[in-house]
Amino acid sequence: MVATINPDASHIWDEAEVWIQSKASVDAAGGIANVLPATVDDDFAAKGWDYVGLIDAKKGIPVDPSGELKEFDGFGYTSYRQKFSKGKVKTGFTALEDNAVTAGIVLPGSAPDKIGVPKDLQFYVLYRTVDQGFADLARVTLRPATLELKSHSGAVEGEQESYEFVVHHSPDSNKDVFQKIGGAAGVSDYLVTVTAGSGTFPLTFQGNTATIAFDANAAAVKAALAGLDDGFKASQWSVTGTGPFTVTLPVPGVLVGGAGVTVAPA
Repeated sequence: MVATINPDASHIWDEAEVWIQSKASVDAAGGIANVLPATVDDDFAAKGWDYVGLIDAKKGIPVDPSGELKEFDGFGYTSYRQKFSKGKVKTGFTALEDNAVTAGIVLPGSAPDKIGVPKDLQFYVLYRTVDQGFADLARVTLRPATLELKSHSGAVEGEQESYEFVVHHSPDSNKDVFQKIGGAAGVSDYLVTVTAGSGTFPLTFQGNTATIAFDANAAAVKAALAGLDDGFKASQWSVTGTGPFTVTLPVPGVLVGGAGVTVAPA
């Protein structure tokens, strides 16, 4: 079988934004579900998010996954089994602006005109990234994260002052850290009509493509979509009908067809 590549599924980011919202603000709104944007193009400020401003392009938004790997050895059998535990994720950003938002997280003092010592800062974080013409993505933390000011450049002649943050994430009860939100309008139900008389047809969701036999029934279409590497379970998909099919996505987004199939909002 010849391997299939999809260059359009790669990410070459052109823009990035960091937005934050305090735990107290999200709690007052009734929880993170009430401040989640519906699409990556939503008005984040209208939902209570504060824009950090310019961030260092070279440092970007690093993602640092880690955990503890324990190896078990036997006589003559090195590392015959392994156990991985305490998985965690850290992200980060380097802010370049001394503005009203960063004043609350860069050595915040007791008043706007004061500078203080590092303290416990619990914020929800929203990262928006843009790959122009291919994919826009927002990632929103599902639980409050601890913002640690890792370094402060101070004042250096001829150099940009910068504030480097490490964001320590806590997973929710499902061990999830982020909610992914695409650039599509919030549509959940799609009508899928197969036009191919032989071969296969594609369905793409969140950058992952399922290749499905032209004569597949609803159960087979659901199984193919549930097999996508997008983190959703089979129980979160619904496919009904005998053709055309009604496909209900796990979360609002865009279902894209290709040769041999037409896809439209139901």
